[in-house]
Amino acid sequence: MSVFNVAVTSKNEILEGMKAWLSESLGDSFDIMLPELAEMYIEDGPALLGDIKNAIAQQDTTGLKNSAHALKGCSSSLGLSVLAQHCQVVESSSSTADFEMASSKMPELEAEFNQVISVFEELI
Repeated sequence: MSVFNVAVTSKNEILEGMKAWLSESLGDSFDIMLPELAEMYIEDGPALLGDIKNAIAQQDTTGLKNSAHALKGCSSSLGLSVLAQHCQVVESSSSTADFEMASSKMPELEAEFNQVISVFEELI
């Protein structure tokens, strides 16, 4: 089993970036909505991540594109730009059916995703 030393965004950076983004897009109500948004992400995010993994394992270009795109959209709508960028790289690999590249990027994507989930769990 390979061990990856993957740098992830700090919890504080995730939270501050998300608050800045949501404050700009939602105004003063972002503080009230933040726990609800976090809960929805926690409910939907793991399934999308699982779909990405399954698509890679099954070498399903359409599934990979759709699931990576969906997680990217959920992430970027909450100001989670680093996670969205990881999703974009994986999504892009679907256009060339480069499952090896997609697979090699998954440790970074998963590490960032897990860090985001950790931040969200503290908010609810």
